[in-house]
Amino acid sequence: MEIIKENDKEMVNHAVNVLRNGEMIIYPTETCYGIGVDATNEKSIQKVYVAKRRPIEKPISIAFSDIKMVKKFIDLNENALKLIKTFMPGPLTLVIKNKNFSKLLGIDNIGFRIPDRKSVRNIIKKFGKPITSTSANISGEPPLYDPNEIKKKFWMVASLLIDGGILDPNPPSTVFDVDRKIILRKGKL
Repeated sequence: MEIIKENDKEMVNHAVNVLRNGEMIIYPTETCYGIGVDATNEKSIQKVYVAKRRPIEKPISIAFSDIKMVKKFIDLNENALKLIKTFMPGPLTLVIKNKNFSKLLGIDNIGFRIPDRKSVRNIIKKFGKPITSTSANISGEPPLYDPNEIKKKFWMVASLLIDGGILDPNPPSTVFDVDRKIILRKGKL
């Protein structure tokens, strides 16, 4: 695992190269560290399941750089648009029908968000496609906030760790099902 500081001027280019090669990055968000791979590459998505030891039936959400990118990949209804404009970027994951992505990310529905960390949005924007947005942890264990803990758990599977320092232990993003209008997970928002 290579490590690069979040404020390194080459961080965005380096992360994008790793993603283009189908490999995994671990990056800081406003909630915890996340695992990112190309959300349009099924082989890369499978690596996330293996790394997290996550059951295949448990979906993985994705992150976009901005609403313009979301609209390129997802058909948004009026409720989703209002929520995006009000709460994103930020710790909100919206769940909607999955029409355009691998069923590995969610059979019927898919969760997505726009992170409130500029460095992550810059990576996604330059990459040109969404990346996975799942907490950097082993499935069932608490999220990780310390780069040293991430190195211990993921040094064999992640190609790049973007070191944003030790993060404040924040709750995960709130997950809201747009169609059913229910909160699926209470979080920071």
